[in-house]
Amino acid sequence: MIQTSGGGPLRPGPLRRLPITLAPVHNETLGSFLQRLATVNYLSLDTLADAVAATRTTVSGTVRRTFNCDNLACVTGQRSDKLVRALPELRLDSDQLQRRRTLRACPRCTRRHCGGPVTLCSPAHQQVCVRHSLWLGSLGPGSLATPRPRTS
Repeated sequence: MIQTSGGGPLRPGPLRRLPITLAPVHNETLGSFLQRLATVNYLSLDTLADAVAATRTTVSGTVRRTFNCDNLACVTGQRSDKLVRALPELRLDSDQLQRRRTLRACPRCTRRHCGGPVTLCSPAHQQVCVRHSLWLGSLGPGSLATPRPRTS
């Protein structure tokens, strides 16, 4: 997937399937999926993102990439339609994405997914994991906005 030239900078080569592939979690952010994929394959996030990005532009020091589902499917070994269903950034437009927020997924639900924590692109009303009765949103147990019990 990545070729080096005599210890020089990494350059994207022909896309090949990574040695360790992962399935995306439903509604996982593209950044979270790429980070987990890079972690299990011992790559940096920038190296992997540059390899699968369709375009890369730098504006005022900020790198912006657009991703092609076919490139991602080639590298991950997953079918394109599965990736589109699982990753909202590949199927929703920017207006729809702005109405959603990122949320750390329930650690119990995502325990079987290796590579690190999973971040979801979820609707604003999703604050709890119903299966495990865990707060996930901004009003969770670790939040400063959570009311504390009174002590007498």
